[in-house]
Amino acid sequence: MPRRAAPDQPGDEDEPLTGMDHLAPDGLSELPQQAQDLAHEAAGEPSDGLVRTPVRRRGRMARAAEPQQSRLRPWVIGAVVAVLLVALAAGLGWIYARSQPDVVNTQTQVATGTPFRLELPIQLGEFSRDANQGNTPNVNRDGKTTLSATYSKGGQPQFVLLLARPYDTTEVFMRDLNMNAISNVDAGMCGVSGDNMNDGCALIRDQTGILVLSTVDMSREQLMKITQQAADQLDV
Repeated sequence: MPRRAAPDQPGDEDEPLTGMDHLAPDGLSELPQQAQDLAHEAAGEPSDGLVRTPVRRRGRMARAAEPQQSRLRPWVIGAVVAVLLVALAAGLGWIYARSQPDVVNTQTQVATGTPFRLELPIQLGEFSRDANQGNTPNVNRDGKTTLSATYSKGGQPQFVLLLARPYDTTEVFMRDLNMNAISNVDAGMCGVSGDNMNDGCALIRDQTGILVLSTVDMSREQLMKITQQAADQLDV
């Protein structure tokens, strides 16, 4: 219970009790401000009288997740950019394809039947061959079948007629026969033999190469005329 005050003495004035002075131990209200602050901090209260809200700190797991997210971000951005680039390229390709006119194939397909028999004629215009030569085809290592004979006029050799199959182009046929300085002449090609420097002309008929190689001085026009005559006579 509160202590009863002593009787008033002359000259004394009553001092009212303020705050919690009647409950606090003697001398606590007169402690220095620093000691009071320490007392408040020990009690968990701020010394300045302000009410503070405790701050919740992130745990280790939250701090550990931040670096992982920062490492994944460039990969995610790169994947998105790659998808956008692919979509853009596909769109441009589609637009380009739509802007191109349709191509119509006008190439004429030539019907091919059974090739003519690989057999040299005995008589070719005013030229002829020995009936005992040029009758047996030869099969080379490359799979090509060849047949050749020498044609004469008045007992003098004039040219060699050579057949070979299969061939699709005259140029390849002449290259295989070591013909150089090749040029187009009429329906075929003519060149110079790398073996004896003689002129020769050739063309393709039914996947068969037909070559006339001169053994005497003859013009390329004459050789091409004989070559075409041989092709017409063979392809009957």
